[in-house]
Amino acid sequence: MLAVFESNDGRRPGLHIENKLGIGAFTQYQPEVYAGRAEAWLGLAKYGNYQVWEMVLVAPRRFYEADLTDARKFTSYVSLGDIAERLPVFG
Repeated sequence: MLAVFESNDGRRPGLHIENKLGIGAFTQYQPEVYAGRAEAWLGLAKYGNYQVWEMVLVAPRRFYEADLTDARKFTSYVSLGDIAERLPVFG
């Protein structure tokens, strides 16, 4: 998923978000493909004209820890548990 935001100072960051469940695995070269895509789409109107980008992995901690080498290739990580703790519907 791609989410593009605009800050108060006019900067446009793009977040390339990969959501993983507790099962499964990365496809071969998936983190590298994300980075290449993020760089290739930089500044393109079709993709929101973002100026900087981050790759965010959203997954359960067990998924992250099962493949640390590839998981750490994403620039940011958010566990599904952390998200659930902050949403009232899960509390």
